[in-house]
Amino acid sequence: MKRIITLAFAFSGLLASVLQAQTLTMDQTIRLAQDSTIEAHVSTDALMKARWEYEQFLAQRRPQVSFALSPGYQKISFEPATYFYKLRNYNMFNAFAELRMEQKALGIGGEFYASTGALWTRYFSQDDPSRLFSTVPVGVGYSNDLISYNPYKWEKELNELKLSASEKEYRHSLGTIALETVKLYVKCYVAMAEYDIWVSNSKVAGELLDIGKEKYNIASISKNELSALELQSLNAENSLFNAKAQMEDARSRLLSYLNMDDSGQELNLVAPDVPAYKSISLEEAVALAKANNPEYIRNYEQVVSARQQADRAKAQGRLLRMGVDLNLGLQSTSDALGGIYAGQQPYMIGSLTLRIPIFDGGLARSRNKVAQYGLDHAEDVRREAARKIELDVKVALREFNIQQDLLLRTARALALADESFELAQDLYMNGETDINTFILAQSRKDDAHSNYLNSLTGFWVSYYTLCMLCDKEF
Repeated sequence: MKRIITLAFAFSGLLASVLQAQTLTMDQTIRLAQDSTIEAHVSTDALMKARWEYEQFLAQRRPQVSFALSPGYQKISFEPATYFYKLRNYNMFNAFAELRMEQKALGIGGEFYASTGALWTRYFSQDDPSRLFSTVPVGVGYSNDLISYNPYKWEKELNELKLSASEKEYRHSLGTIALETVKLYVKCYVAMAEYDIWVSNSKVAGELLDIGKEKYNIASISKNELSALELQSLNAENSLFNAKAQMEDARSRLLSYLNMDDSGQELNLVAPDVPAYKSISLEEAVALAKANNPEYIRNYEQVVSARQQADRAKAQGRLLRMGVDLNLGLQSTSDALGGIYAGQQPYMIGSLTLRIPIFDGGLARSRNKVAQYGLDHAEDVRREAARKIELDVKVALREFNIQQDLLLRTARALALADESFELAQDLYMNGETDINTFILAQSRKDDAHSNYLNSLTGFWVSYYTLCMLCDKEF
């Protein structure tokens, strides 16, 4: 029974260690970061807010129906000696109810409206108490305070650009998260790889030191060569200590960015696969970057906004400005509730406003100049943003091409260095070469590994920088 309990505890401990270990690829880590990081949640919230703001804009362009009820009471007393003797004891209560529908005239500007309503008035007078019912069963109208200017067409374009910029901002944020994740992932992978290298080097150096001590005891090697072996072993242990500290630091930073628990969790990172050689066109990359850069789209939004201001200033600066308000319908009045819909009479209320500026102190000219210079400024800012995007893409693409070629070169150098080190190790163990030749071969191998890992880091960072700029994985 005791043996069974012991085996059960051993199995549970093994199972716990397996469950704690987690193996991640670079693509899995990127997806995890884009789902779990705080930056990802902030970007998602901003995108959802922008989408609902656009939905709010669309809702404002649809018909709006409302019901209003306005009860009111008035009491005014006048002295009989005044000229307002007939209005003394002015005491009344009224209630107005209206059902109203409004719709923006999207094609021409202004607003259409239709309504139906009723008014009940009760007079409290000792001389002549009475009540009055009034109704407007149907009324339609149109109003526009500046006929030559339609703000709705500008609002549509601006809100569509705003939503597009928010969506691009979200995509750009995902690209930024991917780039940051790749930096942390590759740094952690490189730190683990370097740790494994120094574990192997420390082991080899220890084995060679043991062999050297045996050879020194039989006077097969000199004291100087034994000292070199001891120094080699000590340097390997020190490098292993530093590599372990760097690995733990890189691992903690990666897990912290992913919002993962860092308490005793074993983390295994899969070596990122190096894709086939990629040839990316500069023209294609620049076009993609301009189409997907949120700042560039927001700059264009500023240009459209400046054009709107210029259009409004032009309309306001005309010699003749017109506004209109026209209302047509039916109405009736009765002192009995049952008669308010009988004997309906048509009515028309209309007004046309003509504004002819005689002297404005240069206001219209100043308004036009401000709008024009605002438009020029917005277009200059957009051109400068285009120049910076082209430069950023050109630099990123050049760096990617350099790192891509360098990765192939360092991979070939690593293969040659490993082969040379294995040969030097066998020759030294067989006594066919000296310690200096072996140390030189090991140094070349370590340099080759370091160069390859650095070029691997540079390749993936430059690749995802280009992907972030263009919002596309090539």
